[in-house]
Amino acid sequence: MPGADKEAAEVAKLLKCKYYTGKQASISTIKQLAENADLLYFATHGVFDMEKMLDGSFLAFAPDSNDKGGLWMAKNIQQSYLTAKMAVLSACQTGIGKIYDGGFVSIGQSFLIAGVPHTITSLWSVDDKSTKNLMLLFMQEMKKPDYYYPAGQLRKAILEYRKNDKDISHWAPFTVFGFTY
Repeated sequence: MPGADKEAAEVAKLLKCKYYTGKQASISTIKQLAENADLLYFATHGVFDMEKMLDGSFLAFAPDSNDKGGLWMAKNIQQSYLTAKMAVLSACQTGIGKIYDGGFVSIGQSFLIAGVPHTITSLWSVDDKSTKNLMLLFMQEMKKPDYYYPAGQLRKAILEYRKNDKDISHWAPFTVFGFTY
């Protein structure tokens, strides 16, 4: 995913942090680094499976010797112990889910169960280029010295993005899952 590689590089430059793409972004490396991260930012491929739910929904990373598939399944995400304050899932279908009497099942919800209070998710398959541009605006908003309120910062980024792109499919799929404060 060339757009995801560019997005990762630009976000890392903005945040002055290291990033991983291609084979460097192996599933084992990502899981290990995620355990102690303050912020999780994944520009990758996401799929939600309405039939298999936790066992079929995933974020995709590079396979390695420990995991030949390279898929971080929703079930495995929620069994993790994560300390990040926020996860940005710049990927398709991460907010799609299914409602049950006992709650909601989605990839984003798996991060909440794992301990991440705020997750930025998408409600459908998203365009690579517009997602990158919107997420860069969002991360710029998050860097401003302001009250930590991811839903508010996402709203500001969307309003700014809409000034130049009226296509609702490019900005409307993104939402905050978890605690909105």
